[in-house]
Amino acid sequence: MTANSLPVSFADVRAAAIWGELTVHATGPLPLRDSFIAAIVRSRGYRIVTRDVVPFERLGYKVVNRWN
Repeated sequence: MTANSLPVSFADVRAAAIWGELTVHATGPLPLRDSFIAAIVRSRGYRIVTRDVVPFERLGYKVVNRWN
């Protein structure tokens, strides 16, 4: 490994592939950070807990909004 490279885990590769699928199948522009979060969450089987439910629901995620 060189100073300019980082180790890449299988989970990172899986999240990147999911992110690609999300962006290809999106019906409109996606907020970049939200789409990264969505891909990581899906790759690891987590749930999203947020107040900002709209972008994640647009992607087909079930979102937990504890503040509502």
